[in-house]
Amino acid sequence: LVSGLPRKPQSSASAPPVLSAVSKAGGDKEASNLAILGTEADLLRDALQRHVMNRLVELETLGLLPVVRLGYDFGPEMATFTDKLRFLGTLETVISTRPREQNLFTLSLLFYTMQKMNMYRPGLVRRCLGQIRRKLHLTINYPQTDQSAWLSSSLAALANLAVGGSLSDHFSSSQYTRLSPLEAEFCPNKPEPGPVPVLKPGLDVHGLLTSDWVRQLFFDVADYVANHNGNGSHLTEADVATDLRTCLALLLLGVRHPKLLERCLRGLGEKSSVGVNFQAFVDLLISEASELLVNRDDSVFLTFSQPTSVFTTLPAMNLVPYLPRVDWQLYYELSTATLKVDSSCQPLDDGRARLLRAYLKLKQAPVETFITQLQSRINPDLGLDILPFHFVELEDGKIFFAGKENSAFSKHGISRGIDVLLHRVSQP
Repeated sequence: LVSGLPRKPQSSASAPPVLSAVSKAGGDKEASNLAILGTEADLLRDALQRHVMNRLVELETLGLLPVVRLGYDFGPEMATFTDKLRFLGTLETVISTRPREQNLFTLSLLFYTMQKMNMYRPGLVRRCLGQIRRKLHLTINYPQTDQSAWLSSSLAALANLAVGGSLSDHFSSSQYTRLSPLEAEFCPNKPEPGPVPVLKPGLDVHGLLTSDWVRQLFFDVADYVANHNGNGSHLTEADVATDLRTCLALLLLGVRHPKLLERCLRGLGEKSSVGVNFQAFVDLLISEASELLVNRDDSVFLTFSQPTSVFTTLPAMNLVPYLPRVDWQLYYELSTATLKVDSSCQPLDDGRARLLRAYLKLKQAPVETFITQLQSRINPDLGLDILPFHFVELEDGKIFFAGKENSAFSKHGISRGIDVLLHRVSQP
């Protein structure tokens, strides 16, 4: 009853909130009643929250859905990080003892709750991945049952947790188990996709998705959807939607599946504008080897005394605004900047400054650590302020700096002038 009522801006701890609200209402009885009701709702909400935190052990006797719903109602307003951690620990105990109560609704509501709390517990994410694996194993015993829609929706919910799905006042499982902005932009009925103005933080769960069993699970799900979601040369609209949702979710989670991608392009039309843009967007997220590298002859630093050539911009770079995370957009925006070696710190345009402000607000501490690590690897005698590059080659052919994981991703060397840059763009 109280979860839908807005919390008053002033704290309920201040003594006369009711009287001040009534006096400001100017004698309006309805406004006075609403002010009193809002204050009472604040007090009741705080009391219920304290009661929940004092009864965490008893919550383990409840069913899975009631406990998840308590987290949905009270989790975001828990006072401290420790309280959130304790509650999620209780929730992990409940979900581990009630596997039969897990379904697509509880899974999506759990991801939604953790996103609202801006915190996740690794064990909870692994339990949900285990539920997806159990659902996939059921298809072996019941081959006639098509689970493509269930599996694609569960991966979409996990992707929304990772990249930041849309949060609303009321939870909708049908909305959170879809990648609504991206699916709408790349659907076959939309002739020309437009920019998606999204800047969302998401939660950094990608570190949990690097285990061998998780990677194998993602590929197994993709194989199942590609083999069971419709047959024949002609795919229905529902088949194309399921393929597209699964492919996008896996891409956002770090997996590119060639067969599923081929089915998506066949359903969208490889030569159509939607198909061409979708292929470019896929290459932007996870490219094939060397596809995103700039032209070696034009853009490699052969000497540090001459200015750089203009970086070649691939068509995929025009789709950077589609990326659902601010840090992904920022990396690509900075990687397309053109600098001269002997220039000072290049002023950022409005778009890049907006991205950098959002990124610094999101990850101030990791940014400082990242810059410190780079400063220790970049030779300060070169006099480079900000140097975006894919790789830097010296005259003798030695590689000065290159990425260990994947050379297709841009790296950014930052040395002098960064303090001035951060101070300038971090101002509101």
